[in-house]
Amino acid sequence: MSEKILVPALGESITEATVVKWLKNKGDQVEADEPLVELETDKVNLEVPTPISGVLSEINSKNGDTVEVGAVLGLISQGKTKVEKTEQVKKTKKIESKKRSEEKSNIINLEIDKKLEPKVEEPLVLMDEAPLVLTDEVGKTENNKQPVILSPAVRKIVAEKNINIDQVKADPRQARDVNEKYQSGESVSQNRLSMVYERQITPQFHFEGNLHFTNREFANKLPFKSGGQVKLSRIFWGGRLMLINSGSLLKIPFHLSFGLEMGDQDDKRRRFDNLEGTKGDKTFDQLEKFQNIGAFIQQEWIINKSFRTTFGIRSDINKLKATDRYLNDGDGTGKRTLNNVNPLIGFVYSIRKNINLYGNYSTHFETPTLNELSNNPDPSSSGGFNPGLNPQYAKSVELGLKGFFNENLFIEMAAFKIDALDEIIPFELPDLPGRTFYRNAGTSFRKGFEFGLNSRLSKGLQMSMAYTYSDFSYGTYQTKSGVFDGNSLPAIPKMLLYGELSYFHISGIYGMIQLQYTGDLYADDANTVKDNAYQLMHMRFGYKKYYSNLMIEPFIGLNNLLNTSYNSNIRMNAWGGRYFEPGSEFSIYGGVSIRFE
Repeated sequence: MSEKILVPALGESITEATVVKWLKNKGDQVEADEPLVELETDKVNLEVPTPISGVLSEINSKNGDTVEVGAVLGLISQGKTKVEKTEQVKKTKKIESKKRSEEKSNIINLEIDKKLEPKVEEPLVLMDEAPLVLTDEVGKTENNKQPVILSPAVRKIVAEKNINIDQVKADPRQARDVNEKYQSGESVSQNRLSMVYERQITPQFHFEGNLHFTNREFANKLPFKSGGQVKLSRIFWGGRLMLINSGSLLKIPFHLSFGLEMGDQDDKRRRFDNLEGTKGDKTFDQLEKFQNIGAFIQQEWIINKSFRTTFGIRSDINKLKATDRYLNDGDGTGKRTLNNVNPLIGFVYSIRKNINLYGNYSTHFETPTLNELSNNPDPSSSGGFNPGLNPQYAKSVELGLKGFFNENLFIEMAAFKIDALDEIIPFELPDLPGRTFYRNAGTSFRKGFEFGLNSRLSKGLQMSMAYTYSDFSYGTYQTKSGVFDGNSLPAIPKMLLYGELSYFHISGIYGMIQLQYTGDLYADDANTVKDNAYQLMHMRFGYKKYYSNLMIEPFIGLNNLLNTSYNSNIRMNAWGGRYFEPGSEFSIYGGVSIRFE
């Protein structure tokens, strides 16, 4: 009796994997559920277990081969089956493999052996057959850098472009070939108008109100054909009305705030085929509407000179509607209503003059945006919203201390903990690279500490510093790609440190130097790709001159003085290993700011 070893289902839209390493040899005795072979995709690594106990009688794919989902990796035989060996074929393959390896052993740069048969996919290797590794986005291999093993998809891209590590390091700005083919890029224009009104109506009542209006036009081209060009027109308006009443009850002073917030967003979203940069046929046309009405009330009681408490509650009604105007693939028109009530409780205790201990507990409710809802990963969807994407809920606790410890030193520190349910996480699919979809994580936990200070060292000379430590992790979270329980949340560094030293002269001349440290972080849910820590230094000089209500400020700045190679943005869970967007090299900028005050 024999049992086939099959490539299992690998996750959302993943159709193939690479054989990383066989953990057993042909002819070995194996036990049921024992790890047998390690596979790798661009999203996750996994081990395929032995389906039954027996002998590994056949291996159909070698290390480095690309295999499709459902393909037969090998056979497990039970009983006294004699393992048949084709020694001559095996020796011939070994000789050919050794010959190719020897031919490559003196080559420093990555090269593609054009003599190989087209259908044979050899693993891309460096010299001694080590896997291709890069660190950060530029392929550094310094001793203090943790290497990142690239996915099969990225290896394929490197091979197709015939580029080597030195070339990547020399030009982090280079674009992927398909980005150039489809002329990938984006453009945006935005207009915004806002108005704020405040008035003290009586000694007990104060009124605040604001209105705002935004118009935005957005277009982009993505590196694929079907629906690869997007046009978005957005109109958003909203406002807030709040009345603050100050008084006393039973000789206890209080401040009572209550009010109303309203918002209305209308999006016109269209998609067209991307014919290598030219707009093709329409594939998607949808009108989306998001309306919000929120009412809130907050009461602060001043118990005595040293202690104050705050209680509050907020209720939100959110109505979302999608009207499908492209009916060739069916009518995806639909709507959702998302309502929630969130409480708040807090306190402030004055330890001494100008130094306060504070704490608060609150719940939070965050609806998905129209963009998040309209990007449905289900290929059979005909528009409308993603029914599987839910709002995010959270409970947070914070305890902190802040105040002036002397007339020249202000310090603030706080510890916090946030437990979230259904956190909204971005991801990409291989069939639609560059397009972001969204899903919910089961639970996540955020614990951290923040510290900041501002100090006047002497007349005109000031120093500020801010430090954040973040321990953010998933609780329970799994997808078709794997189980990520306990993994760190991607795109969030463990440590952030910022410092600034500035000098302002009474004449209006000023100068400042800024230092920034960003710690290690992961780029994917599986925590298989790490972006290493980096440091940045910036400087800025200027001159402020006042003419009555007019202020004119010429300035010049120097960014990235150390010319550090770093990633300014991380694309979480990006397909094909394209997680990193390199930051700017050393640059000089300048300008003139004019303000009416």
